[in-house]
Amino acid sequence: MTRPRAKHCLRDARSGDEPTLWRFKRLHPKFAAADLAAIRDSIKLADAQLVIAREWGYSTWAALKEGAHRELGSATVSAKLDVNEMVPFIPAKDFAASVRFYEELFVVNWRTDTLCQIQAGRSKFLIQNYYQADWANNSMYQLTVDDADATWQTLKSSGVLTRHGDVRAQAPKQEQWGRVVYLWGPAGELWHLTQSA
Repeated sequence: MTRPRAKHCLRDARSGDEPTLWRFKRLHPKFAAADLAAIRDSIKLADAQLVIAREWGYSTWAALKEGAHRELGSATVSAKLDVNEMVPFIPAKDFAASVRFYEELFVVNWRTDTLCQIQAGRSKFLIQNYYQADWANNSMYQLTVDDADATWQTLKSSGVLTRHGDVRAQAPKQEQWGRVVYLWGPAGELWHLTQSA
């Protein structure tokens, strides 16, 4: 169960996947001060195993294996995960252009050359320097707002819809699940700005 996770983690890190490399930097003491390229070039399976163990709340790989073996022998094993939040990744056809757009609407928490974390109220999402047309044009995200009509007026009056290429929005529409402003981002991603019930 756990060994394939470590192999996948190692594979993704060696391919240069930046979120995976940040997992090594955050969780593996050997890489805390290393840059991402150095991590990518030097990691081994044992390093990935330690990262997985720490993500599961264990100090070592051996402790994780022992804990998993003990839990699987119990009839009360639960698959429910204890998570803190969900932070989706959204595509960027032009990374800098996407950052400029979202920076106008929300707050930039941090940025690297290929990732940017955006704070939207109590929610967060990551802009990534990655684009695949089919995915981007079929990706949808929902943010709840207090007033869809006020949100629409803010978008129009601010001029944000005229400064960012293919960005566009539709006036509020009453759907079965609420009143919604549809907003298309720079890569074709669709936001449902939905009035809270």
